[in-house]
Amino acid sequence: MTAISQQTSVRYNLDVFKRDDLFAANLLTIRTKKMQLMRFKYNRAQRDSYARIQATGKRKHLWVKSRQLGFSTMLQAILFRANCYHTSASLTLADTIDNTIKMRAISNLFYAEWPREFILIRPPRDQDSAVRVTYPRTRSESLIATAGAHRAGQGATYNYVHLSELAHYNEDSDNVFASALQAATPDAYIFGESTPNGAQGKFYELCQRALDGDGEWVLHFYPWWWASEYRVELEDGEIITPTPEEEETILKAHQNGFELTPEQIKWRRSKILDIPTTFLQEYPEDVYTCFLRSGSGVFGDFSKTIGKETNYEYCPDHRYIAAIDWGESIDYTVICIIDKTANCEVVLDRWNRLPVDTTIRRLADYCLQWHVEKICPEANSIGSVYSQLLVKALEKNYTNHKVITLVNRFTTTNELKRMMVDELHYALSNGFLTLLPDNIANDELRKFCSKQNVNGTYRFEAVEGAHDDTVIARMAANYFARHLIG
Repeated sequence: MTAISQQTSVRYNLDVFKRDDLFAANLLTIRTKKMQLMRFKYNRAQRDSYARIQATGKRKHLWVKSRQLGFSTMLQAILFRANCYHTSASLTLADTIDNTIKMRAISNLFYAEWPREFILIRPPRDQDSAVRVTYPRTRSESLIATAGAHRAGQGATYNYVHLSELAHYNEDSDNVFASALQAATPDAYIFGESTPNGAQGKFYELCQRALDGDGEWVLHFYPWWWASEYRVELEDGEIITPTPEEEETILKAHQNGFELTPEQIKWRRSKILDIPTTFLQEYPEDVYTCFLRSGSGVFGDFSKTIGKETNYEYCPDHRYIAAIDWGESIDYTVICIIDKTANCEVVLDRWNRLPVDTTIRRLADYCLQWHVEKICPEANSIGSVYSQLLVKALEKNYTNHKVITLVNRFTTTNELKRMMVDELHYALSNGFLTLLPDNIANDELRKFCSKQNVNGTYRFEAVEGAHDDTVIARMAANYFARHLIG
């Protein structure tokens, strides 16, 4: 050790190299949500979690968490310290390319922003690629890759494994997980953290094993109220009166030592309005039910909204709107008519492989029968042509009837689909729409899923092998009933 580094060691408490939290607070830099650089001092959730890791003495840990509590950063810091001051090999697998890039950026920032006054004790790097970094002084290496894009078990062993957003790995998640375990040494630390993503998959299975008392894995659950910044200031004189459902959340938090404030309840309300279909996936509140209330099926349990009435009758003082999803080949043409006044479906009909003129006539007859105020046909692909035929049929045959005041064609873009999903989810969750007891259509509704794209956004579609024609028509009818009719 040189004289300079000896002096540095005297000035610098060597205990910081023995504990991950002290190491982070004194040597590591992070970028905050406000894009500011600061020393990495563990937040409340990270301090609690690190203490639990130390207390258990176990090496396999799972985190069911809310978004942005900082566990990925904490785990990357643990792996970074091990690489710098022990002979270790660490593997990090993320669910998407974007999240893989974020993991690399975290580790690179640790190294790049090492305090200049202690630069002599920063270990040099040898190989420094987009995937692998090596530390020749400690004979350590770090590999960060996207799950599925790297065969973790081929030709390498690791004593630290970080599986980030494990619940959101692709359909090959079981093989990816098995490969990572095979690559781990018998005494390896294995960390798996994720927001919930439905009651299926390897992450769900491991969490259930831990909840059932399996001692192999230690489960840590951190709901959204661990984040102090999840709050919205009240306006002057504003009063928040909790709903019965919010009272349940307040009680859950209280039972775990947290007293939710009106500002936190206001934040919760605003976030649910923003992402009603995925709120409990991104911000879970109960470790036992978060898996059941998240995942790919976007509408959850809507059984209470299914009515018993099958033969409604037209009411002159009610207002009606219709939406049409056009079908080609094996797909179905669907019409859904909603009674805006009574907030219920009155018509849901579908058919396929009929002549075009028969289809147009049937749709026009429905509009006449129910005196539909506005009709909204999908304009995608062949739908644009069919919509024009429908308009001509209505203008030619039904001009003497008070039927159509506006034909509003719509194109099902990803953004519109997301808004229609959110609107229908909100309507069903709050009892604002009564569905017809159509078993086939309601089964399609249950099988309508959200899937995450590689860039982290969500797309909405039917599960493989299922139809979504009735779902699109229902979503459109509900959406335009609320936005086109006051």
